[in-house]
Amino acid sequence: MEECSQVSSVAVIITTAEGREPYVLECLQSLFNSDLADTRLDVIVIDNGSTERLAGVVASYGERVRLIRNEGNFPLAETYNQGMALVREELHAAYVLLLNDDTRLAPDCLQRLLDASVQYPDAVLTPMQLTYQPPHGIDEGIYSLVNEQRDLVEDAVMRRPLKEVYPLPTLVGAAIFAHEGLYERIGPFDETFPFYGVDDDYCVRARHLGYEVLLVPGARLSHLHGRFASTQEEDFESWWWRWKSMLFGRNLLLLKRPEKPLWMNCLALTGRTAMSCGYSLSHLQLRGFVAFLISYGRMLRRLLRIRACRRAHYDPSRRNERNRATPA
Repeated sequence: MEECSQVSSVAVIITTAEGREPYVLECLQSLFNSDLADTRLDVIVIDNGSTERLAGVVASYGERVRLIRNEGNFPLAETYNQGMALVREELHAAYVLLLNDDTRLAPDCLQRLLDASVQYPDAVLTPMQLTYQPPHGIDEGIYSLVNEQRDLVEDAVMRRPLKEVYPLPTLVGAAIFAHEGLYERIGPFDETFPFYGVDDDYCVRARHLGYEVLLVPGARLSHLHGRFASTQEEDFESWWWRWKSMLFGRNLLLLKRPEKPLWMNCLALTGRTAMSCGYSLSHLQLRGFVAFLISYGRMLRRLLRIRACRRAHYDPSRRNERNRATPA
């Protein structure tokens, strides 16, 4: 294996918003406490309309952290693309880590990701995410994702040494790590997604183009977003916004899936919407019935854009031709 000391730099892109300053501070502290061997760390904080307090937090790190200020709450994919543009035009970093502001990295997390990326250069990587916080019922996808890592579960139950990497169908997008050139080959993040589904869409595209999505269990990260999420009982309006955003993301992922032609995906979405509307009416959930219809209408209005994205994102000429075997 090559030595990671040859890596010139790692750029970290963190997206945040109003009221998140304490979490950004803790995230930055964990980043700059990383045990890195001869590797420069450049951090970009993209601020979606927060107060001036964040500028003070970032200023304490001097030139090591750059701040991009947006006037409003930009879509997550757009902020990622903003950060990637700065990496390519000015920082020229060898590797890029996309990171949620409510994450804390173990000191050796970045170095382990670097080690794995050197060995698997055609892979999108993610660390093991720990200390997921209740309330239950929020983002249950992380639990189902673990169940799909059957080799990992079996190795852990049998107390066997864990492998360096495990293949994943997708990842929880709190931390996405890859060589900068791999991001460029996969393409920009799809800004049609307002928030939910951005990470799933990127993993579908990566795998379809012949790249791997891998978990690095030795790299540990604490993801605390459950602590800040609202349940339906605590804050219905926040929960309702979250539910509608997730519905939009799921519908868009269905229309974009590459293994079926678009017209078949449209039929599947129509059937799903009809069943969901019927269920909502039978349970007198009129608000849900309206939400399903609105989401369906939004999909129809975006069909031309979705078709263009499918053609660009799944262009056969962009496929990775290396016949890399999936790690055992």
